[in-house]
Amino acid sequence: MQFLVNYLSHFRLVTGLLDLVPDATGRIVIGSSSSSIEQAPKEGIMFDNLDGQVFYKPFVFYGQSKLATALFAKELSRRVKARGICVNSVHPGATRGTNLNNGLPLPMKVILKVAQLFMKTPAQGAATQCLLAVSPIVGHATGKYWADCQIAEGSPLLSNEHLAKRLWDRSEQIIAQVTR
Repeated sequence: MQFLVNYLSHFRLVTGLLDLVPDATGRIVIGSSSSSIEQAPKEGIMFDNLDGQVFYKPFVFYGQSKLATALFAKELSRRVKARGICVNSVHPGATRGTNLNNGLPLPMKVILKVAQLFMKTPAQGAATQCLLAVSPIVGHATGKYWADCQIAEGSPLLSNEHLAKRLWDRSEQIIAQVTR
């Protein structure tokens, strides 16, 4: 389910609206590609277990969905570069005030309450997305992974073009199956 919600729904929405993005001036920011991409499996995307039916580990699947989001931004950037559209993914950072701790067991709520003292404010968490969306200092940067208002390295898997293309193709197959 995490793959569908955290990644595939974004893929469908963005690709469905792509024709509305103006050539030469458009920017697409693929948001919330968190640092949890480091939790993704070593092969990056488990194409034979996208739905978690074979096995399921929440943090691994969350990391996989976030890696997929960043790979999508890379591949989309490659595909629309000739149109002059810039596409980047962003890690907003741990941000307080998101209510993500609702429904957690009490010990985790206590830990997160303390951790929030060290998290970004909502404005700080939104800063990189805003920079990428409207700032002229970003220029024509595209296909990059951003954190804290600068280009970040991210996972080595982000430079795997074959993985990004394979993910794109598989995503199109899944969307075609669901929308027929």
